[in-house]
Order: sequence, then C-alpha cells, then structure tokens
Amino acid sequence: MTLTALSRPCSNRRAACGDDGKPLARDVAVEIPAWRPPLTASFDRVPGGHDGTDFSVRLVLSEEPQDGITAETVRDDLLSVTGGAILSATPWAAGAARRWILAVDPDNGTDAVTVAVNATTDCGGAPNVCTEDGRMLGVGAAVTVNSVPSVLNFRDAEATEGEPLVFTAELTRAVEEDVSFTWSTVGAGASEGSDYTGAVTQATIAAGTTSATMTVETHADIEAEASEIVEIRLTEGPAGGGVAKGDVIATGLILDGPPPPFTARFEGMPETHDGGSFTFDLVLSHVPKNGAFGLFTHTQLFAVTNGTATSMRRIGSRQRWRVSLDVTDATQDVTITMNRTTDCDAGPFGLAICTEDGRKLDNDLSATVTPEAPPELRIADAPDTDEGDDMVFKVTLSRSVSHDVPFTWMTFTPAPSNDTASAEDYTAVPDGAGTIPAGETEATLSVETKNDAWDDADENVWVRISVAEDVDAVVADAEAVGKITQSVPAAYIDGDASATEGSTLWFKVRLTHVTHRDVSVHLSTSDGTATGGTGSSGDYTTQTSAAVTITKGNTGAETTSTEFLGKVFGVPTTDDDVDEGDETMTVTITTISPTGAATIDPDRASATGTIRNDGPVPVAWLARFGRSLGTQVTQAIGDRLRDERAASRLTLGGVAVQFAEGRLDEGAARGLAGLFEGDSAPRDGAFRLDFADGGETPGLTAWGRVDGLRFEGTEESIEVGGEVVTGIVGVDRTWGDVLLGLAVSRARGKGTWEGASGGGIEQSMTSLHPYARYAVSDRLDVWGTAGFGRGRLEVATGEGETMEAGSRFLMGAAGARGVLLKADGWELAGRTDVMMTRTTSGETRGMRAGEAEAHRFRLVLEGSRNRSWDGGRRLDATLEIGLRHDWGDAETGTGAELGGRFRYADPALGLAMGAGARILAVHEASGYRERGASATFSWDPRPETRRGPTLSLKQDLGDPSSGVDALFGRDALAGTAGDGAGSGSGRFEGTFGYGLPVFGGAFVGTPNLGLGLSDDGRDVRLGWRLDRERARAPDFRLSIDATRREPDGDGARRGHGVSLTGAFRW
Repeated sequence: MTLTALSRPCSNRRAACGDDGKPLARDVAVEIPAWRPPLTASFDRVPGGHDGTDFSVRLVLSEEPQDGITAETVRDDLLSVTGGAILSATPWAAGAARRWILAVDPDNGTDAVTVAVNATTDCGGAPNVCTEDGRMLGVGAAVTVNSVPSVLNFRDAEATEGEPLVFTAELTRAVEEDVSFTWSTVGAGASEGSDYTGAVTQATIAAGTTSATMTVETHADIEAEASEIVEIRLTEGPAGGGVAKGDVIATGLILDGPPPPFTARFEGMPETHDGGSFTFDLVLSHVPKNGAFGLFTHTQLFAVTNGTATSMRRIGSRQRWRVSLDVTDATQDVTITMNRTTDCDAGPFGLAICTEDGRKLDNDLSATVTPEAPPELRIADAPDTDEGDDMVFKVTLSRSVSHDVPFTWMTFTPAPSNDTASAEDYTAVPDGAGTIPAGETEATLSVETKNDAWDDADENVWVRISVAEDVDAVVADAEAVGKITQSVPAAYIDGDASATEGSTLWFKVRLTHVTHRDVSVHLSTSDGTATGGTGSSGDYTTQTSAAVTITKGNTGAETTSTEFLGKVFGVPTTDDDVDEGDETMTVTITTISPTGAATIDPDRASATGTIRNDGPVPVAWLARFGRSLGTQVTQAIGDRLRDERAASRLTLGGVAVQFAEGRLDEGAARGLAGLFEGDSAPRDGAFRLDFADGGETPGLTAWGRVDGLRFEGTEESIEVGGEVVTGIVGVDRTWGDVLLGLAVSRARGKGTWEGASGGGIEQSMTSLHPYARYAVSDRLDVWGTAGFGRGRLEVATGEGETMEAGSRFLMGAAGARGVLLKADGWELAGRTDVMMTRTTSGETRGMRAGEAEAHRFRLVLEGSRNRSWDGGRRLDATLEIGLRHDWGDAETGTGAELGGRFRYADPALGLAMGAGARILAVHEASGYRERGASATFSWDPRPETRRGPTLSLKQDLGDPSSGVDALFGRDALAGTAGDGAGSGSGRFEGTFGYGLPVFGGAFVGTPNLGLGLSDDGRDVRLGWRLDRERARAPDFRLSIDATRREPDGDGARRGHGVSLTGAFRW
C-alpha cells in the first residue's frame, strides 16, 4: 500500500504546510508493507491417553519455514518434553517441513506427557524456525497426553465342598510397581464357619505381572443340599501403579458332595517292645456317637494277642484316643486288631463305633509289635601303639538301652609266638571290669605298655571280654588285638588333590603312626602346566617352605582312624574367566623337624594337584560372535534377494553415487575404486552393479554392503558384550526362476567381558557363502545359504596375558518370503528363516579349545514404500517387526525384534541421506541386547564435477572403529580389559571440502576439514587433495593430511600424524 501527501496551497484546508506557512515543495509517497500473519504451530491427531508405550502426534506449522528444518532441529531444539522423550521426527510428506509426525516415548505408564513448541527468538539461533521474510515462530502450542490406568478385576470360582475355592485377581496390563489390595468373604447363601472359612486378607500382584490368586477354604458336610454361594469383595485398595477398580466382586459356587467315609488309623505305634507296656493313639476321622465311648470299649474294640489293652482316654477332641497296652511275653509278637463296624447297635450298651448320623467305621486296622533282640557287645582291635603309650580298645553296644550294661575283660596269650608281647612289654590285666552307661553305646579300656628302650620287632597284645548270664546283652565279638610298634613314623602325602578353579587344593599330610613329640613337615610347591604366583598373578599361590605341625597324640583333621594321623595342607587357586583346561602342579615334602622325629616316605613324598577349569571364555564370546556373523550374512543375502529388481547404485560412506545409462560414469568409477584405496575407504557402504548380457534381463549382478551389530549378554558369572562389523561382497546370476550366487564376507569383532578377572576379545573371520533362490511364483520365493570360514581369535586378560588361536565358522540358513499385498509403491510381505551356526577356536597355551553353537528361527512382517519424483528424487523406506526364538550355547528363549531403514536422494540439490536401525526389543534371556544403528547425510550440489563444496555427515551407534576400517585394521587389545561388558560409544564424523580448479582446470585441488567425535575422544583432520578433472589429463591423484587425536581420560596421550598418499593409473 502507498500513502501519498499532496503539495497544495496552504489556503486549502487539507494542505500540509509548515510552521512558516509554506506548502510542501512536492508530493511525498510512502510505501507501507502489507500485513502478514505470524508463523504459528499446532498439534493434531493427539491420542486420548497412553499406557506407557510409544505413541505419535502430528506437529503442523502455519507456513513452510525458511530453507526447511531438519528432523534433528524438530526433535532436539524445537520441542520441549516433560514425562517422556521424542524418539523421532519424520516429515509428513517428503521435501516439506510444515508437517511432522512425532514419535513420543513416555517415561512410565502412570505420568502424563507434555510436548511444547519452543518459540524462536533469533532466526540465526536455535531453534531457527522463521519464514522467508523473517517472521519468527511465536509462543508455541503445547499438548498433554494423560496416562490410561490399568484396571483390577476379580474372576469367579467353583469347587466341590471340602475343596478350596480359588479366585483370580487380574490387571488389564502389568505395571511397574507391586499392586496391593484387601479382600474379604461375604456369605450369599453359604454360611461362614460351617460351609466356608471367612477371610479378610491382603493380596499383592507383583510388579511386571498381571494376576494373583485368592483362596477360600470350604467344608464338607454329610447333608444333601443345593449348591451354595459365597462372594469375595474388594474392601481396601488397590494401591500402587495407579491401578483403577473394575469388577471387584466375584462369586464362588460351592457344589454339594458326598459325605466323607468314617475311618480310623493308628499313630505312634512302636515297632518293637521290651516286654513292658507301651501306648499308641487311635485317631478317628469323625466324632463317634455316645459320650461313654472311651470308658467301656477299649476291651471290646481291640483284639490283642500276647497282651491286654488296659485303658483308653481322650486326647483333646473325641476323635483322638490314647490306648495303653501291657505285654504278656517279652519274647513274642504283640498283635493289635480292630475291625470295621457292621452294626451300629451291636456293641455293649449300644457303643459300637458309628457317627451320630449312622455311618459305620469303614476300615479294618491291624498292627504287630515285635520283641527287641538283646543288644550285641563287640570289642575292636586297638590302633598301633608306640611302646610306652596306653593301648586303647573300644567296646561298643549295637544299640542303647535304658540300663547300664556291665562287662568283664582280661588280657591273655592265645599261644606263644614271636609276635606276642611278653610281661616286659605291657601290664597284664586278669580281671578288668567296664560298663557302658544307660543310653550310650560305647566304652574304652586301656592296657599300659612299657618302654624297654630296645629296638624290638612289633608285638601283639590280646584282650577278651565277657558278660554275666543276667546281663541283657550278648557278646558278638569277644577278642581283639593291639600292636606295640617300635619304628620311627614316616611322613607322606595321602593321595593327589583336585579342586575347581578359585577354591583350595587340600592335601592330606600323614604320619604312619603315633608320635611322642611334635613333628613339623615342611612342604613346597612346583609348577606343572599351572603357574604359581602371588595374589591373582598366577594359577595358584606359590608355597616355598610351608609347614604342617603334627602334635603329640594328634588325631588329625580328615583322619579316618587313629592308624593314620595327620593334618591337611591347603594351596589356594586363582579364579579367572578363561577356560584354560585342567592344569597341574606338585606339592613335595622337603624336610622334617626336629631332625629324626620322622622319616619321609620316598614313594609318597609328592602329590599332584589338578586345577579343574570351567571358565566361560572363549565359548561365551564364540557363541555370540557366530550368531552375530550369521545374522548379518543372512540379513544381507535376504536383502539382496528382495532387492533383485532395483537399479544399479553405489553408496560410499552414506553418499549415493549416480549411474548414467546403466553404467558407472567416471566420477562413480573413481568412487568405487576408492572403496579399496586404504585411507580413502569409507567406513560403511553398499553397492549393486548389474552387467547386461544383451537381453532385457541383467546377466551378472555384483553387490556388497557393510553392517555393524552390537550385543550384550550374561553367561554364567560374567557379562559379555561387543560389536561385530561385517563386510559382504557377492555376485549372482538368474536363470528363469532360479538365482545362484556366491558371497565372501569379512567380519571383525571386538568386545570385553567382566567377571572374576575381566578382559578383552578380538576376532576376525573370512568366510565363503554360496546361496540360491527359487521363485515359486511372482509372490513367493524360497532361498538357502551355507557358509564356511576361518579366522583368528585373540583374548587379553585383565592381568596382561594375551592368547591367540585359530578359529573356524560353519553356518546354514534357509528361508522363504511371500508378498501379501502390493499396490502403488506399497508392499507388505511376510518372511521366515532359520539359521544355525557353529564357531570353534583352537587350543593354545593358557586357553582350552572352544566350541559354541547358536541357532535362531524368525517370523517377520515387512512393510515397504518406494516413491520417485521428477528430477530423479527417490525415497525408499522399510519397516520390519518379527518374532524370534534362539537356542544353543548363547542366550536362549523367545524375543521380538524391530528394524527399519530409509534412503532419500535428490540429485538436483545434490542431497543424499539415509538411516537404518535394528534392535532386539525384548527377549526371555535377561540382560541380553542386540542393536545397531547409523545415519548419513551428504551434500554435493555439482556431482558431475569435483569443483565446488561437498559436505558429508555420519552418526554411528557402536564402537568408534566400525565399517571397512574395522574389518581390515588390527587394533591392539591394550586398555580393553575392565572397560565393562558391552562398552562402546557412538561416533560422529563430518567432512567439508571445496574443490578449486588448478593447473589450467585440468585438475581440481580440494582443501578439506574433517572432525570426528566419540566418547573416546576427538579427531581433527586438515588436508588437501589433488584429483584429475579433464579426461585427457594424466590420471594422477595426491592427498596430504594432518591429523590431531585428543583422547578422553586421565593420562591419555594426544597423538599427531601427517600422511602423504598418491596414485597414478595408466
């Protein structure tokens, strides 16, 4: 709009004149810009509530913002979230930035989630959401999504009287807290006490579960009656997890049952008798009729042989009666019999055993009590005794009795012989006496030996025992012998020892017989296959001159009889996680002190200790490495077969390279060659090349990709985790419905474990994979592949020991894929596959050979969308959800996994971007995780030349050394031990360059700047590159780079480097 002030004479009322009375010299026009509404934001498609799982809302801007905005700006800068987090922001339509689909992840299932739009205060700051004419986004909109509570409901129950009613309390979904509540019974026809046991009880549904049971005991009766009802009701709660009340009244139906039988049994009936009296209990299932039952019937109820029932009295209720019985003959059996009732009026005074309602005793009872045999008296040989010590014999009774058992004993000479002791060797006893006290089973007697100071041969002393006729015992073994020894004892180790790694090797140190003074036995250890050390530095603790002292008269720990006296000697072993195989060491008796106190038995002076090793490393790693490699190969071949009809393409470091008329142009060829040129190799990539054979159908197809996969899991007592990066290159050809191909993979894994010791693992594997596919129809394919590979395994323990061994890999996989729906660029397909792997490692010093199997079965639902626009723009997106079952030597059980990827390219703008992710969302194996993700962005506005600006960005989730560099590099394992199982970091990489013509435009010189960021540190690179521009110029290339490495962590050293590379082709 234009506003004009006209120059008129001051005599005109509408004239504009100055204070001096003069009119305007000329007309004056002012342009007033048109008013434009402010830039605003709003939400739509907001859900009515959430249950703790992910949900989505849509964000709409009133106008398209200047230069568009990125998903990262929307997610990280434009929005503020309380009670949750933004997982992703996706444009509603490709190429537009007005409408966004937001994926929101609540913190929990109980709190509300609020998403608010942040206002823009500076078009040059963050968030810089402005229009082309500079209008900023004003005060933003906000939306709140409240949680939807779980609901508690009670379920009905039914039972026959006498059986419990079991009700169920259920939640509509599990919550993260325990849910407690109180319930009580209410009679609704049934009577409390007679029909059921009333209850007021608190119950709890544990966090993460959805149900608990509530039990009401019912009572059987003898009356025929209709079914009865008891209700349970919620009286307090629920408390915890924000749970709401639903249907909290449940009905229990008590069904009528038959009256139970009237039975009897004996309790406390002894097995034997000693001729006196004993008691037992008669227990009835129901109360008998007639209150005089216990006074008159004990003589009529029981038929007793060899005895008499003397009394019967009630114990507590009228259902338990204590019966006393006297035995007639102590040498005969006593039999007690009670018969079932045939007539309730047949007993004296009408006292037959029946219930008040006329039910008769339904079973016969009988028991036999046998007489006890007299206890047996025995005397055992005495242990060898040094002359001068007392020789001790032990007398034992076969069982204890309630009275003392006296016996007599004497020394005697059976017949004169060279080995019989004489009166000079011991003190004879002609009439000794002994007693085994009541309630005990043994006694000892002693014979005094004499020290004659002569080096005599061993001599025997004989002892005989007997009992009087009136003693209630018989002598089963009357004679025993003891030896008086004259020799010096010999020390020895009683057998080898073995122990599980981490426990103690116990060796039994013995003397051949009793010593008169303390004897110290000195021992030392020596290495076998096990290595000694101190603390945790060796397989066991070295002993140089340890001593075990056997004191005078010692009976010794671990001693089985007084013939073998001594103690035990312990050698602690060191626990670690590596399966080193069984290892051995030796313990040897070196000296005895004091000198002459004992000798050393030369045949038993040494013993071997075996350390049994059962560490989970390397098997725990092999299983997970093999499963990860098999997963990546299976996924890559499966994607290749699904992608058969796609056009040729090449992606290097996230940058898509275009093709011209089905062939690589010169720039693309240079990029493909760069894949194999050392430092210029991208960190990840994918390519596909179709080579026509003259017909419409491609002849050979070459393809390749690089993938990374992280995992974390638990094996026995350790936590193991790491990353496996695999590059795969394949070639195949189609003949009609059959496709045959061959792929080569190169995998490199790196990880750590934590346990008793901790350490790092690195493994490489090169494998060959033939594969085939058969197209059953245009919608159904079946395929299969196998694989064999060899590589190396390197294990570094936390103590600095490194072990290397060869490794082999075997796998087989098969699957099928069927298209369910397909229309207008959309496709929905289902697929299934089964994979089996076996990974082995060789034996090396310090580590046993390992073998591990890991298998997996999957069912996957896959949705994809492909769309193209004018100018070559294209969007490919895929989303997958699947169920899997794992078995073998790694984690086992069933789980669910999610995956997705998209690629977008706009040749006109020189833009290419993509992202992919795969995650094991849930698994029965606790603590097991798999994940992998990456995102790339590149900008090259003039792809037909190397001149002008170029920009590439890449974000990885995983180890900073990934992709092709990780496949063919050889990083030292130093520093990995103890970092934690599954430790890793994300990595961001960015490169910017600007190509300028040099040497008359025949070449292009590109100064470039690179930045890498990770949890481990920062890399800064400054470089200059020379490339051929004109086809007639020499094919020469030169690159100069200076790099500065700034690692994180105390004590970490900075690194600097300069590299010069060149290439010439002819």
